[in-house]
Amino acid sequence: MGGIVLFIIVATIWFPLVFFSLGNAVGEPNPPYDVTLDLRIGPYEPVYHLSAQSNAIYQFNEDNLKDFLVPYKTNKYASAFIANYEAPDIVAIKLSRDSSSLWSISPPDKKRMIEEINSTNPISIRLQYIVSHGSNNKEVSGVIREENIYVMEWMIDGKPNVERQKLLNMLSGNDTDSAVRLGYILPKFLKVTNRGTAKPIPQMMRVIDNDVRSEDLRKLDLILRKAQDNDELEWWEISEICTDDNYQQILSRLPYHDCQSVMLYAFNDRIFPETLNIITAGGIIGLYTTLVFVASRLLRGFFSEICFKIMFEDMPNVDRVLQLCLDIYLVREAREFCLEEDLFAKLVFLFRSPETLIKWTRPKEEVADDEDPEGEPE
Repeated sequence: MGGIVLFIIVATIWFPLVFFSLGNAVGEPNPPYDVTLDLRIGPYEPVYHLSAQSNAIYQFNEDNLKDFLVPYKTNKYASAFIANYEAPDIVAIKLSRDSSSLWSISPPDKKRMIEEINSTNPISIRLQYIVSHGSNNKEVSGVIREENIYVMEWMIDGKPNVERQKLLNMLSGNDTDSAVRLGYILPKFLKVTNRGTAKPIPQMMRVIDNDVRSEDLRKLDLILRKAQDNDELEWWEISEICTDDNYQQILSRLPYHDCQSVMLYAFNDRIFPETLNIITAGGIIGLYTTLVFVASRLLRGFFSEICFKIMFEDMPNVDRVLQLCLDIYLVREAREFCLEEDLFAKLVFLFRSPETLIKWTRPKEEVADDEDPEGEPE
């Protein structure tokens, strides 16, 4: 009995871990079908908006995966992370530099934007990325929205921010050729989960200038373009920095790398078949919670019933109780109702006190010298 209980406890603890660890074996690849980037300066109209769909999302094959591992041979963390995924779980996402829409900001908003950039207040630049993938869980949307924020300060190390001045000149029309360099804001590698998150993956790149953000984010160049025949038609262009050590030593060696585009790489959790969704919908925490709840209900029911049965099942000698019951029937037939009342009160008293009942039904040889098994219970 003890071995069975121990086996059940171990199985309860290990089952969720083993079940989810087999996700790669029973799960199906779930690559995103749409990835959108949206860059916004302050609260104004987005300066860059572009979506990559199936024709610009490349699913890895085995050769791509082998090539992807080459730059990370000496990086134990990255190699261990990549080993958790198979080739179909990794995709390369190619985005054009140019925004897909014209910059349609109104003149009053543009004026306020210039005034805000020309002030001493920090400017927040937000890059929102939207990843759309399949989901068989009604509680988790298949559309994931995440955001990175880069704050452009007015002063850096006691000197005016050169990049902020470039942005001001660009919007004012004084300089349209110099690109504005934004700090670490672009997620190069994304971990897309079935829990509705798409977070940058740390330690996939090296730390540059003692800035830990360089491990998972990239800098961008931002420039405002105008049509040659119409200055009122404006759009923005972003480009990834291709001259730093991370790009030269790591990123340039990855499959599908292209400095003329904005490249992202996504590692996607597999999705369980719909037949198993009832078990996996809540994730490993939900499965543990369910198992603990069911186990507690079963154990509670098991032990709560024992306390009512133990006084009967562990009774040492039932003959004395049986004799008492027969005596009650005997005096009832003899119409000795007063005596029947006393005997029945004795029986009720015994069954109301399990300790007294056990003591009263002991065999004579087990009774201590100071106990009287034949005595009446008080």
